[in-house]
Amino acid sequence: MTRSIIAIIVLAALTIVVPLGSWYYLKMGHDYRKEALKQLLPKDSIDYTFDSLGIFKGKVTVFTGADTDTSIQRKINDQFGNSPFFQMYSCNKLQSEFASDNVFRKKLDAYCLKDFVLVDTSLRIRNTYQSDLESLKTLVAHIAILLPQKKELDIKMK
Repeated sequence: MTRSIIAIIVLAALTIVVPLGSWYYLKMGHDYRKEALKQLLPKDSIDYTFDSLGIFKGKVTVFTGADTDTSIQRKINDQFGNSPFFQMYSCNKLQSEFASDNVFRKKLDAYCLKDFVLVDTSLRIRNTYQSDLESLKTLVAHIAILLPQKKELDIKMK
C-alpha cells in the first residue's frame, strides 16, 4: 500500500508539478523580456547620411560620455567585445570626427550628457544609462537583448 502511495505521489509530481514549474519559469522569462522591450522602445533616431562609411549600421553601439569610468567601459567591452555586432565609441571622439555635421553634433551633445547611450543596429537610440550599479546591470541586459544572434549553419544532407 505504501508503495502505491509513493508511486502516485511521484507520478503526480512528474505530471503536474514539473510542467507547472516549467510553465512558471518560462512565463517569468517572457514577462521579463516584454518589460525590457518596453524600456527599449526607440527614443530617437540618428540620420543615416552622416554614417557614409557604414561604421554604425548593423551593429549595436554604446556611446560613452566624457566622464565615464574607463574600467566600466573595459568590463562591458570584455563581455560583448567578441561579438561582431557590438562596438563602443566615446562621444568625445565622435564629436571631433563629425564636427562639421551640425545636426549630428547637436543630437549627440543632447545624449552624451548621460554616461552611456545605447543605439541599435538601425541607428535608433534605445536608452541612456548612468554609471550606478542598477543602470549598468540594465545596460548589460539590454545589450544582450538587442544583439543579433549569429546564425548557425544548417546541417545539409548529401
